[in-house]
Parts: sequence; structure tokens; C-alpha cells
Amino acid sequence: MPAGVWSRRRKSRNGHAPMTPQQFVKILKEHHKFVQNRGGTRADLKLKNLSRLRLPAVNLQQALLSGANFSHCVLTKADLSYADLFGGDLHEADLTDASLFRTDMRGANISGTILAGANLENADLTNAKLHQARLQEANMQSANLTGADLSEAKLNGANLRGALLVNVNMHNADIREAHIPRQMDDLPSDMLKMLQAHNQWIGSNGERGARADLSGRDVSGIDLSGANLSGAKLSRANLSKANLQDCFLLFSDLSGTNLDGANLDSADLDAANLSDADLRGASLKGANMRPMELHRATAPAAEQAGDRNWPTNLTGADLRDADLTGADLRDARISGTQLEGAKLAEANLTGCELDEAIQEAAAEAGAII
Repeated sequence: MPAGVWSRRRKSRNGHAPMTPQQFVKILKEHHKFVQNRGGTRADLKLKNLSRLRLPAVNLQQALLSGANFSHCVLTKADLSYADLFGGDLHEADLTDASLFRTDMRGANISGTILAGANLENADLTNAKLHQARLQEANMQSANLTGADLSEAKLNGANLRGALLVNVNMHNADIREAHIPRQMDDLPSDMLKMLQAHNQWIGSNGERGARADLSGRDVSGIDLSGANLSGAKLSRANLSKANLQDCFLLFSDLSGTNLDGANLDSADLDAANLSDADLRGASLKGANMRPMELHRATAPAAEQAGDRNWPTNLTGADLRDADLTGADLRDARISGTQLEGAKLAEANLTGCELDEAIQEAAAEAGAII
């Protein structure tokens, strides 16, 4: 352990005898073996007082840390991914460039914490206290921020794309050049519950929460811009004129869905099933409809279908008069797809099987083929 890591004995918050440096080192060694699948024991530091320790680059991946006190700690470049930090105290700690990927931080105190450059993708920050937290350039994609306090936080340059923002306090937060989705407070309660459960489902690889299912429902005109609906069941739903701009819809089932006049600009539809979907007059400017590699670790929503590339399926879809300017459709399945009147300037159709008439029309419209 580096010099100065354990500067003095501490009285633990739960009244038990404080942990000795030797005990702590043993726990870390056993945990290191655990994360490497070499036996060992998962670190259990629940309710422990570890404040003011210097632990740069420490590996506490998957550790049990609920209620632990890490206040004023140095945890730069630490790996806390998949850890349970429920109700933990991280105030004034330095987690610059730390990994908090899919970490459970519900109700954690992160006030004044330095999280610049940290990875908080899919982290659960429900009711977390992030007052004055420094989150410059942090990756918070698809994080659950329901009820979080981000007042006066420094979020300049942070990426919150796909994050779930419900009842979030962002008073006086610095959001310059940050990618911030809209708050969902105005959605019906049943829709909010569905999105929250879906966020949990994504973040836990399907172990918690529930997959969003809007199959066959009429939600025309709904504004879900910026939401993460990857893997959602949306087949045969009525989403005409819906706002799905900037949404994550990876591996989602949109087969037979009515998307007439919908806004899908900059949406990620990679590996989505859009077969027989009605996309007449829809706007898909800059949308991604590329294949994705499918395997258990990264695509639980695709029903564990084995290791392979999974293309976006537009078979039989109606894209007449749709705006596909700058869209990326590389290797998409477009057999029987109707493209009459579609805007295809700079659309990437590389690898698509095009009949001669469509190929000529696409080339004339400025598509990349």
C-alpha cells in the first residue's frame, strides 16, 4: 500500500473497532483475486469508515460498499464499476477519471466530489446528492438521475445522452457544451415508471427492472427525445409524429410500427428491427442504422443470439418521402423497402443490396453507395 494511505486509526461509524491497515490490504488482495476469477473473496466494506484514504487506481469492481464513508478520499482512476455504493458518502472525494460504470449510487452523497472525466455510464444515481460536484467531461450516458440534486454542479462538456432526468435539480448548474436530454417530468406516471424500470433493466443486463413494452399501444405525438429505449418492444405501436430525436433504439423491435412523420434525427437505430415499419415522411437526418456485433456481454436485449453482426432490418419498410440526409445505413437489409421521394443526400448505403433502379436514383440524389 502506498505511503500515507493509512495515516491514522479511525473510529468506524458503526461503533465497531476500526479496520487495521493489514486487514484492509488483505481484503484488497482477496478482492483482486476475486475479480480475476482466481478464487478470493469479494470485498465487503459496508458501513466502513475509509475517509481520507489515498487509493489511486484501486480496483473495487463489484465490491460491497453500501453506506461506506469515502469522504475526502483520493480515488483517481479507481475502478468502482458494478459496485454497490448505495447510500455511500463520497463528498469532497477525488474520483477524477474513475470508472463508475453501472455502479449503484442511489442516495449517495457526492456533494463537492471531483468526477472530472469519470465514467458514470448506466450508473444508478437515483436521489444522489451531487450539489457542487465537478463533473466536467464526465460520461453519464444512460445514467439514472431520478430525483438527483445537481444544483451548482459543474457539468460543462459532460455527456448525459440517454440519461433519465426526472425531478432533477439543476439550479445554477454549469451545462456549457454539455449534452443534456430533456427532463421527463411531464410524462404520464405509467410511462415514467416504464422508463425507470427499463433503465434498470439495461443497467443490470436484465437482472433488475423490466424491458419497456409499448407493443400495439397508441402513443402518437409523444415526446421521448433523448430517451434510452434500446431493446424496447415497440412493434405495431402508433408512434406517428412522435419525437424520438437523439434516442437510443439499439436492438429495439419496431417491426410494423407506425412512425409516419416521426422525428428520428440523430437517433441510434443500430441493429433495430424496422421491418414493415411505416416511416413515410419521417425525419431520420443523421440517424445511425448500422450493424452491431452481438454477444452476451453487450447485447442482452437481443435474446443471447450468439456472436455475430446484427444488421438493421428495413425489409418491407415504407420510407417514401422520408428525410435520410446524412443517415448511415451501411449493410442494412432493405429488400422490398420503398424509397420513392426519400432525401438521400450523403446517406451511406454501402453494403446494401440495391436494385438497379434504386441504385441509380440514390446515386443521383447524392447517396454514398
